[in-house]
Amino acid sequence: MVAVGGICEEDLERYMAADYRPLVSSLTLICGNRSMAEEAAQEALLRAWQSPGHGAAIESLPAWVRTVAVNHLKNDLRRLGRERRALHRLADTLETEVPDGPASVAADVDLIRTLSRLSRRQREVAVLHYRFGLSLAQTAETLGLAEGTVKALLHRARASLLTLVSQEGGTSVD
Repeated sequence: MVAVGGICEEDLERYMAADYRPLVSSLTLICGNRSMAEEAAQEALLRAWQSPGHGAAIESLPAWVRTVAVNHLKNDLRRLGRERRALHRLADTLETEVPDGPASVAADVDLIRTLSRLSRRQREVAVLHYRFGLSLAQTAETLGLAEGTVKALLHRARASLLTLVSQEGGTSVD
């Protein structure tokens, strides 16, 4: 039994076997996104693992992890809401500016609204790769990610964009 931080390895293994999946399922119901729920659960477990003497001792690991995970998820949802509102404000600003004519502005507004429906990381990768023309390696270096991560994010972004465009009756995305 190795104790690192606030919990021992045995406690963590018992928790993972009994409570991890129900936690992730419940968090997914809250936010509607399984990967976001998994990230919140993993962050909570990491904090439990690393919490030696920071505040009160962990008396009930399931309750503690659930509380930390929900708080982490709420913070993420608030951040995403702020990002989404900022993108909509930017889109509204572009609608009032007519530098290249109405068609160009409308295309930019559509692009911003469509990209705002991607995750932040997918949006960053797509913009750097397609708008700035950076290679996969340059995109990875700019974002401090592995090249394989950039490829996976780019693949997911393209798949999401294809779905969004086809749902809205638009043309195909190359």
